[in-house]
Amino acid sequence: MIEASISATVFYLLLVVGTKVSIADLRLIIARPTVMTLVILAHVFLVPIIVSGFILMIPLDAWMATGMILIAASPTGAISNYYVTLARGNAAMSVTLCGVTNTLSFVTAPLSCLLIGELLMIEPIRAVPFGSMLSQTIPTVLLPIVLGIAIRHLYPAWTLRHQQFMERLSFVAIGLLIVAILASRYDLLTPAILGSATVMAILFTILLSTLGWTIARLVAPALNHPHWLAIMFGFPARNLGLTALLAANVFGMIEMATFGVVFFVVQLFMLVPIALLLRVKAQPS
Repeated sequence: MIEASISATVFYLLLVVGTKVSIADLRLIIARPTVMTLVILAHVFLVPIIVSGFILMIPLDAWMATGMILIAASPTGAISNYYVTLARGNAAMSVTLCGVTNTLSFVTAPLSCLLIGELLMIEPIRAVPFGSMLSQTIPTVLLPIVLGIAIRHLYPAWTLRHQQFMERLSFVAIGLLIVAILASRYDLLTPAILGSATVMAILFTILLSTLGWTIARLVAPALNHPHWLAIMFGFPARNLGLTALLAANVFGMIEMATFGVVFFVVQLFMLVPIALLLRVKAQPS
């Protein structure tokens, strides 16, 4: 039952992501193919490699380590668009990056999982067939995004009129998803364990934010402030829905997404102030 509910929730969340991507936004990829390609490759390969190194260097409980792996395998979350908008970054580029990384995640998420599983020699992850992962991600990830883009293209007026309502409903869906994940391991959430997870979530957010900033400055040195903000926030802000989907429907253990919830909540308290600080910096003096 919970697996079907998660699939339905992720389907809706990614449908909303698709409705935010217009044909004009997709032209950004054509306009900057090198930048987009390098950013996507960094998401698919560099993030898993760096996260694997992080896990090897810092002794972690199994539930936190597996949670980090699923976060690393997941694409940019839609909440990155909120951070970018708050910081007065390029919202169109942020939406496009989010849409593209999520669209490709039907194949990149399984690849990233298998890459980390091989690097860390984690048998439960290595043992899951690639085809099994694809059977879960194609209908639940690829289909809703393509459908959302098609709806936006065919019915632009209707989509724009209902966009705010759909976004509010997506926040409700994320809230219900968080409750479902936490309820699966309520016994795990002692103050000491939550404190340890919070510290790890802070360090993990700093790591991915630093990586995002570095990638933005390396691959797009000529881009202005709003553009590289769109790239930077895409690295720490990951897709919690897909993390839950991989945990419950691919690995059969929804509790593997518990750290993803802590990570998501901790980030709100970290990235919102950072976005506001960058917003002030972006204002003309």
